[in-house]
Amino acid sequence: MDVLIAFGLAAFAFSLLAARLEKWWISAPLAMAAAGLLVSEKGLGLIELAPERETVVLLAEVTLVLVLFTDAARIDLRATREHPGLPIRLLGIGMPLTIALGALIALWMFDALELWEAALLAVVLAPTDAALGQPVIMNPGVPVRIRRALNIESGLNDGLALPFVFLFVALSTPDDAGGLGFWVRFLAEQIGIGVLVGIAGGLLGGVLLNWAVRSGVTGFLWEGVAVIALPLSAFAGADLVGGNGFIAAFVGGAMFGRFCDAGRRRRLLLFSESEGLLLELGIFFTFGLAFMPLVIDDISWSAGVYGILSLTVIRMLPVAVAMLGASFDLRTVLFLAWFGPRGLASLVLALLILGEGDLAAGEQIFAVASLTVALSIVLHGLTATPLTGRYAAWASTLPEDADENIDMEDVHTRHARAVTEAANQPETTR
Repeated sequence: MDVLIAFGLAAFAFSLLAARLEKWWISAPLAMAAAGLLVSEKGLGLIELAPERETVVLLAEVTLVLVLFTDAARIDLRATREHPGLPIRLLGIGMPLTIALGALIALWMFDALELWEAALLAVVLAPTDAALGQPVIMNPGVPVRIRRALNIESGLNDGLALPFVFLFVALSTPDDAGGLGFWVRFLAEQIGIGVLVGIAGGLLGGVLLNWAVRSGVTGFLWEGVAVIALPLSAFAGADLVGGNGFIAAFVGGAMFGRFCDAGRRRRLLLFSESEGLLLELGIFFTFGLAFMPLVIDDISWSAGVYGILSLTVIRMLPVAVAMLGASFDLRTVLFLAWFGPRGLASLVLALLILGEGDLAAGEQIFAVASLTVALSIVLHGLTATPLTGRYAAWASTLPEDADENIDMEDVHTRHARAVTEAANQPETTR
């Protein structure tokens, strides 16, 4: 009960002061984590909470599913299908390089970690968090293409990381490892089935909700319940048949956004976003209250250095490599590279690993991952508003045909069209 009182007061206080605190660059995750730490045994000592892993994992998973669904539902699916280049660069090049570089640095810095344990730490910290990146994704001054790419990256890399967590856990405990064929099939099923369940669930859910409203067999209140129940059903359904629930939730949200009536979708997403936001506040409050004291007890210089490297070099260098040939301004590359905050997904994956009793390095991986999330909450929380504002002001000076506004496929198309038009001009006008 003490926890509920403290959380309720903290969430209410932030809600009253949200606009002013955001002007002071204090994000909701930062404020709630700080409030949790303040009342914890390492703060004022008002509440001592031993975290129940299963309960926290369930709460974090539900929160992440709702966030993924609502973020995906806002995406213009047709524009994404026409211009997929930037998300493919971030997910297909940037993410694998982030995992590889993170594993190599972890192997070098932590003597106690074996190869696959170092890879496990790297993959836990590879996913980015849309919740911590809200000031970026929701700022209309940032070019739509950049916002969409960061949103898609944070939506899909959570689900893409999970199969590799299972793979690296198995390789770290050789008695449980299967053959190469087993793991190829496992990864294909996780991703493929997750996508199929998401497509089916989102499409069917959007169509059925449209029909129910037009037929008058439901009301507005229950429309909101349906939008919360749909992603949870997609998540659980995909997991039941061997797919990835996080991918199913994100793809389901994208399909629901495509097939649900636009006006209704906007109203319902406001409702579900409020529910998801309250859960997010609860997760970060619990993180500050229950996990930050553990992080403080286990803190070390090597963990701190790795956390900083994870947010900078390990993230930014792979993104820079992924952007080679994209003709972006350096400011855009740095913007994309810096805003890869770590949050909900990393906590969920770290908690799953902590529950693996046969994994000797589970506690160390959890401690380093938690410290990195704490650093991200502070550093990204304090820099999101000012840096996004500065980038948006610069982006407003870009011409409409700048690469930040148009995908690379269009850049090549423009170039080819310009060459063709020049060749077809009359001789006197050349």
